[in-house]
Amino acid sequence: MHSTMSSKIPSAFGGKKYIPIGIILIIGTFLRFYHNLDISLWHDEAFSALMIKYPWQEMFYRLGLDVHPPAYYAALRLWHYIFGDSLLSLRGMSIFFSVGTIWIGWLLAKEAFKNEKAALWAAVFIAINPFQIIHFATEARMYTFGAFFALLAGYFLVKALHSHTSMYNSEKLNMPNLPESIKSRKLMVWYYAGFTLSVIIIIYTHYYLFFTAAALCFYGLLYLYNHHRGNSKKYIPLLSSFIVITLSFLPWLQSFIFQYRQVQAGYWISKMNVWSIPSTFWDMLLGFNRHIAKGSTQIMLVLATLITVYFFYRFLKKTESFHKWLVLLAVAAPFFGAVLFALLAQIKGSDSSVYLERYFLFAGIYYSMSLAVWLKEIKIKWLSISLFLIYCALNFIAFGHYWQELNIDSKPGMSAAVKFL
Repeated sequence: MHSTMSSKIPSAFGGKKYIPIGIILIIGTFLRFYHNLDISLWHDEAFSALMIKYPWQEMFYRLGLDVHPPAYYAALRLWHYIFGDSLLSLRGMSIFFSVGTIWIGWLLAKEAFKNEKAALWAAVFIAINPFQIIHFATEARMYTFGAFFALLAGYFLVKALHSHTSMYNSEKLNMPNLPESIKSRKLMVWYYAGFTLSVIIIIYTHYYLFFTAAALCFYGLLYLYNHHRGNSKKYIPLLSSFIVITLSFLPWLQSFIFQYRQVQAGYWISKMNVWSIPSTFWDMLLGFNRHIAKGSTQIMLVLATLITVYFFYRFLKKTESFHKWLVLLAVAAPFFGAVLFALLAQIKGSDSSVYLERYFLFAGIYYSMSLAVWLKEIKIKWLSISLFLIYCALNFIAFGHYWQELNIDSKPGMSAAVKFL
């Protein structure tokens, strides 16, 4: 009897199927903690630490004078009530949400592409990619927080659309009160609520996430049109989400307009150039340090761009799931937004830019997912696995190379000075 009960336990709790993602999460956690506290606190992190010390009202007032919305700081403040305000705690929140993106990336890829192995590969790429780790999980800033909810919004949207379609398929049978139809309706409402809340969080986290939010919302309309055409009734749940999202931002609208005018008037970010986008593709793909002035580096940036264009072409051509367009839009939207901002600035006679590689972490998580799905779609199995292993090896090499160049043991910087004091 004991052996019979034991054999049933694994199936009840998922059993061995969660072991691979569990291992990936452990590896991702280790990489994010590695040397994390050996890097000195810098200006922007100090700003985060300072903001959560003010009374709530003053904190929101001061944030309104800055250039970012307040969601991350509110979350960090609640986090520090539980875990304190040590460097480990401040960066620990970034680590927590960075590891969370691995989990959500796995869930989203599995739901969108119905392929467990592709989902695991996507989780691996998010877990080990230096672009996801080095400059974000080691900082008490809003980037991993925003990336987590950007993925979560995509996941809830896909789940909502699936439930939406399932419900209307049941209604085609002229039996709207079937148990399956009732269940799909309830799930649809919950998933749309999760999508709505996640989008509200991301637009209150970083203004670059407006591009991601716009991409997800547009994709929702695209999906409904493709599956339901002109039946206006079927758009009501998604449009209701849009209304709630829009209304939710109204309390911050005045602060947003003020901050936007500040950026237009003059901002410290240098203007875009011909290497801006290729450099970002390079960072998202591998993350090795680069010196753009070198001819050899420029060749590598061109190659990274060509590889990106090629694998997205193959990803769109070979992937059957309609959700491939969600991934493409989530990657492309921030680039289009940055170029549009730069063009508008040029028209007004300004060199203003809002282009920084770090702002593309939100696109980078979807980029890693598309690369994983494409590699898994390659029909020649040995080639698919070989490319997967080579890419993993290059990511680990890039990760090790970064820490070797940083040389923390002999160049401890302000971190050692603080410990000494």
